[in-house]
Parts: sequence; C-alpha cells; structure tokens
Amino acid sequence: MSSGIVRCVTLRGTAESEDVLTAFLSYLGRDPHFVRIEIPGVPGHLDVARFVLAKGLNRSVRSQDFRIAPSDDPDVLFIGIPADPALTFLVARQALGAFLAETYVLVPAGQENERIDWDGEYDLLIERTESP
Repeated sequence: MSSGIVRCVTLRGTAESEDVLTAFLSYLGRDPHFVRIEIPGVPGHLDVARFVLAKGLNRSVRSQDFRIAPSDDPDVLFIGIPADPALTFLVARQALGAFLAETYVLVPAGQENERIDWDGEYDLLIERTESP
C-alpha cells in the first residue's frame, strides 16, 4: 500500500483577485493528521488538519491559520488564510473531496494515532533538543 498521496488542484482567485494558481496537496501516512498545501513559487507551506478539510466540505470551518467554507456555488469552496483576505481562493469541491477520500482509504478515521511512529518521533525530539 502506498505511504502517501500527492494531488494537484487549481486555486482560482476570488472577485478581488483573478489569480489562478496550482497547489499541491500531500498526505503522508506517517503524519496522518495533516494535509500539506504547497504552491510552487510561494515560499513555505501550510499544514492543515485533515478533519478540518473534511468538515469544510459541508460547512464553514475557521482556525487561526486557515479557513474553508462553502461558496454560493455548490461546486466550489473558499479556502484561505484569515489574516490576509488576498490569500482567499476557490477550489473545486469535487477535487478536494476526491483527495480526502483517498486519504481515508490510506488511513481510516480514528486510526491516525496507530500510524504514527512514536519511537521515531521521540528520537527526532531528542535530536533537536541535543543540537546546539
């Protein structure tokens, strides 16, 4: 079985912005609680809790770093960074839903903690605290 999933989605700007960007959604079985969103050419990435994305398919969900909400068009969702309205985009609900469905095949809901290599995580923590 595959240990990860990467899918490409198109992000379209809202009324304030006509930008069209490609984003990569990645999900790793060894980090089962999060989906990473990366946009080529944009420094950094955003890690979003998988359950937040799943809830956002049907209702508005907002955290300090991320927002997902239905739009007037049932085929698209708003996603973005609450602190910067210019970083709000539209994404196809079907594309996001299909990606999330694949993640739940890889790691079913409720089994996330069973997939984490706790010994490996502990070793990484020790390495980071011992490094100058």
